[in-house]
Amino acid sequence: DRSSPTAVKTSVLFKDIDAGTFHTCGIASVGGAVYCWGKNSLTNTDQNLLGDRKATASSVPVKVVDLTGANAISVSGNHSCAIFGAQEQVSCWGYDSFKSGHLGVGPATTAASKQPVIVLTAAGSKLGSVKAISTGSLHTCMLFGTGKMRCVGKAQRGQLGTGHAFYPYAHKVTELN
Repeated sequence: DRSSPTAVKTSVLFKDIDAGTFHTCGIASVGGAVYCWGKNSLTNTDQNLLGDRKATASSVPVKVVDLTGANAISVSGNHSCAIFGAQEQVSCWGYDSFKSGHLGVGPATTAASKQPVIVLTAAGSKLGSVKAISTGSLHTCMLFGTGKMRCVGKAQRGQLGTGHAFYPYAHKVTELN
């Protein structure tokens, strides 16, 4: 525990950071690689919050596998997402609590992704032109250059903005008008 700012132990310089409940991630200034540090699982299972295909926590930044060219990041308590590449696509990784689908790959068949997975539309195509992203506990929302939004995950309290409150099942990426 620290009561004053303490340097993160790394030689990497960052252009963007975000902190979740148990982990923090940052985007390298050069090349856009993503690094995360902190707790790597929420329970005894291999949930991989750090995106490094390992189950161990890290008190120093570790590189997220297979993800470069990132320009924005959002971190929640149990998953992280980044906007990457010239097409401004989205990749997410971490623990998919209750198989709610907030990693953006449709209703989850597994509870975790040990590495980034590209977010798809309900029709199965890759998203592009994403300008901002925000991760919540059981959902993720993306803002596009057009000003429109799309959200994915569990809508149990109306957090997807689809007009459904208490919808108990995973939603695929849904567009908001």
